Formats: sequence, structure tokens, C-alpha cells
Amino acid sequence: MSVLLAAGCLVCICPAVSALYTFEGIPLEVAAQGEIEGDLLTFGTYGLSEPPVDVTFTLPSDPAWARIYTAVWGGTEQYSGWTEISVNNIKKTRYTLYGEDDVQENIYSSSHGTYLIASDAGDALREGKNTVLVTTSRGEEGNSLDGRIYAIMIVAAVPGGDGHVTQYWVAEGNENLHGEGWAGTNPTRKDSASCTFTHARTDGVTRATLTTLTLASNEGQPDYITFNGADLGIAGPTDARYPSMRDLSNEQSFDAGGGAGTLSRYVDCEIFDVTAEFAATDTVVFERGRDLTGDGIMETTGAVIEAEDYIHPVCAILTAERDGASGGPAYVADEPVAENAYDGEEAEARVSIRNYGTYTSEPVHVTFLLDGAPIGDADVSIGEDGTGEASISWMATSGSYQLSAIADSGSSTVTSPVKSLTIGTLPDLSVRAGVPVRADAAGGVPEATTSPAPLFPALLGIAAAGGLILRGKTRNSILPAICIVSLLMLPAGCLLTTPASAGEFAEYRLPVTITNSGGSDVQECMVTVFLDGEKAAVRILDETVPAYGTVTTYIPLFTTPGTHQVTVTVNEERTVKESSYSDNRQEGSLAFP
Repeated sequence: MSVLLAAGCLVCICPAVSALYTFEGIPLEVAAQGEIEGDLLTFGTYGLSEPPVDVTFTLPSDPAWARIYTAVWGGTEQYSGWTEISVNNIKKTRYTLYGEDDVQENIYSSSHGTYLIASDAGDALREGKNTVLVTTSRGEEGNSLDGRIYAIMIVAAVPGGDGHVTQYWVAEGNENLHGEGWAGTNPTRKDSASCTFTHARTDGVTRATLTTLTLASNEGQPDYITFNGADLGIAGPTDARYPSMRDLSNEQSFDAGGGAGTLSRYVDCEIFDVTAEFAATDTVVFERGRDLTGDGIMETTGAVIEAEDYIHPVCAILTAERDGASGGPAYVADEPVAENAYDGEEAEARVSIRNYGTYTSEPVHVTFLLDGAPIGDADVSIGEDGTGEASISWMATSGSYQLSAIADSGSSTVTSPVKSLTIGTLPDLSVRAGVPVRADAAGGVPEATTSPAPLFPALLGIAAAGGLILRGKTRNSILPAICIVSLLMLPAGCLLTTPASAGEFAEYRLPVTITNSGGSDVQECMVTVFLDGEKAAVRILDETVPAYGTVTTYIPLFTTPGTHQVTVTVNEERTVKESSYSDNRQEGSLAFP
């Protein structure tokens, strides 16, 4: 058991979100935040094991909120089966795992069938002894799912009365960090991933801790975690020539700060003291490895092992403890979004309100403004999950506007960032791929740009290959069915395709142009790239493609020099209403130098 101290009144968690299977990954995003007067406790069992697996633990009082994280190995993305989670033999939930067809809420599915299931359990846990039991369809007649269990982690916010207050953030996802050769015909590489925690109270903090959970780890292959730029954990022990080398995810949990730890096959849970580095905004970076020899390659075998073949951060918990009383609610309004904002049509405006302080049952009154003039209002309850969403409808008319929202809790008022909005005729999107550029080319790769007029073809960015999905910063996406991105999780010891030789491949940047020839902004759309017939990248672009404008960026791809068939599409699922879909796809051969 580990204790993550916390205070205030209740834990705050974001609403359930839809997840879409993607080979390459789901970024870690904050799914819970707030303050609690008491403790944020974690319990778990770590290490790939045959089901059933159980965790028994004791809570000092009834939890205000609790969440169970269950990681299951599927075998391949084609296999399906089920996992059942029982809490105190009172609440039993069976999840069907669909592999590459999975689109279920709070199931983060990726790679060759690795799952992270996030399930709420605050209504079933209680003061005293508790047991969580997980079983799967492994061994069942007709079952194809591997069904072994990586880990079970319980996070519970338990009120207390000893006079300490802790602000906290819980981030969940299924990040995929991997080298070339583990992602199909056209190998990709993803060396790092990050997660940012915002709106921290820094006054009077006596202790701050970061707890991380990673899967598919391998002993003897270095990896790193930084917090606000500082390396965490103890250095070593693998190579005296490189004293800064770390192997944090070494299949031994709770040893990164020293000590023997606990054996945990292919899994690592670690707790770090980050008091000295704690700030108002905090960023955690997970690194698959580092090029210590300076040869441009992170070797995973040989004389100097520099990196993990693959590693998958799935959870990060930050807490900051201070003495005294809680500071009450602390509301923040996100940037509003608009849907169906076309001339003469009924449009919808939405805004998320987050509470980074203590829970209160009092609703928040939200007023939406267009160029400073009210267009509607709504009351929203910010529940124990710390997040609420308000929405209103209005009749849209042509013009350029500034959309904003004001949230009034009675004791405080907060204003959202302003969203620029152009309303006119329906959008008309087109897509075009440009000439690939080697990543090591002289002069580097141009930055992404946005152009307000269609005079200059622009390039929209998709950062990946091998089925990688990227998305923007907001969790409440206009594309709810695809707003969460999956990631690769490969457990060591599983039989997979032999990695392609990294030396045969080069890294490129593929420019892609998204042009909007219509009279209304497109606030979000999805772009897909295929390389030689294989899906190489998917991007959920939440940067506005302006009316009569373009967006420019570059897509990293790993492939061999020569001619390749490239297909790019935009809005393939037709989630954005357009006047025409005839130019949403382009195919052709491109020369990769």
C-alpha cells in the first residue's frame, strides 16, 4: 500500500470519455483533480499473472471517490474476450474486449491487444476490509483472448480530519513509446510522451509526490522520467561509463528511490518525491531512452544498451500536501467550442468548467457571450468528478465573432478564453500531400503555420506513422468517438513479428495541406495518412482551419528511400458537415529522398 495524502472534501474526476482502438496510443490526460481533507490511497498488485487476481485492502473510512485501473493482455488486436471486475462481491461489471474494434468508454485499447480498463468504484468500497477480484475469459472454451492480467491499481480518496490538505491530479491513458520495427510494414518510432498538471497551489506545500504506472517494461533496458526537467529516481546501475543512465522500469516496483522494491514482471509502479521541483504548472515526461553515445541511434541491444524496445505509461498521480484548511472550490473555464455554426442554422456552444479545489454541491451559472452580448445561459453542477459542461443553442448568422463564457458560482466569477469564430457558408475541405523532407535535411523542417486565405497551400500536421493517432489538448472533443487516442503496449516475452532493421529506414516529414474553401471555420477534423496501403497516421486536428484558409504542419514518417504510394484523407468519417466531400482524398506516388 502507498499513501498519497490529500485534503479538501472530495476527489474530482472528469467525465467518462470514449476510447477508440489505435495501434499507437492514447495520451495521458488528467481524469481527476481537486482537493480532499484526508488521504489519496493506492493499493495494487503488479506483474503479469494468470487470472483470477485479487487485491484485498483496508480503508480507514468510506471513500469520497475511488477508481480501479485494470491492465489486461489480449494477445493480438484480432482477439476478443471479456474481463470481469468484482468489488466486494457487490458490484460486478463484465467488459467485452473487442480488440481493434473497441470503442468503449474508459477502455484504452492499443497495439497487439493490450487494455487498460478504468472503472469507478466509489459506490462499492467502504470503511474496513475490501476486495477487488478480476477474472477474464482466459481458458474458456472458444475464447481467443490471452487474458493474463498485468496489474490492478485502486486509487481511493478517503476523507480524514488530521488537519492536512492535499491537492491532487490523476492522469490516465495508454501511451506508446517504442523503437522502429514494432509497428508493421512501415515502422514508426516514439521516444517520449508527456503529461501536464495545471492550476496548482504552491503556497505552504510541505510535500509533493508523483506516482507512475508503466507496462511492458524490460529489466536492463534504460528509460527515464523527468519532472519539470529534473531526472527522477536513482541513476544506474547498468553502465559505469554513463553515470546518468537510469532503468526506472526494470520490472521491480517501488525501487526507483532506492531499496529492493517488489518483483513485478513487465510492470512498474514507482513513487517519487518531487517537492523541490513542484510548481504552479508541472510537466512529467516519460522517455524510452537516450542517445548516450551520440550516434543518432538509441540501441536496445549490444555493447551500450540505451533504451527500451517499448514501454507504456498508463497512469500518473501528482499530489501536493500542505497544512491548514482547504481553500474551497477553484473554478476554471476552458475555451468554449461551437458546433454546427453555419449561417441560418441552429448552432450549439459548449464550455467545460473544472474545479481544482474542494467539492461543493452548489451549481455554477454559465452565460455565453458573442462579441460580449449574451446569447444564452445555463446552470451546471460540478459534481464529485470535478468537471461539468454547460451548453446552449442559438441561431447562427454570418459574420466574425468572439465567443466566450462567464461562470458564476455565487462566490466567484471566472471568464473563459475567447474563441474566434467565423460563420458563413458550409465548409468545403480538401487535402494535399507535399514533397517529403528528410528529418536530417540541412535547415531543418519548417514549423506548422496557419494561413487566413486560400492563396497559399498549407500543410496540416499529423505526427506519426504506423497507425499513430494524435489529438489536441481538450478532452471534451467535437469528435467524441475519436477524441481519445490509443497507444502501443507490447509485453516482453510475447511472440510478435521480428522488428525491421532500423538501418534500412530513414525519418521523414510529410507535408500535408488542409484547405477550407467554405465560409465557416472548421474547429476540429480528422486526417488520415496511408503509406503503401497501410494506415500510417491519424490526426484529430483541434486547431481551427479558418474559413477560406489553410493549416500547415508536417507528419513524421519512417520508411525507406524511394518511391512510395501515399494516400491522405480529411473528414473521412464525415463528422464535419460540408458543402461537398469530393476533394477529401488524394492518392499518388511520392519520392522519398
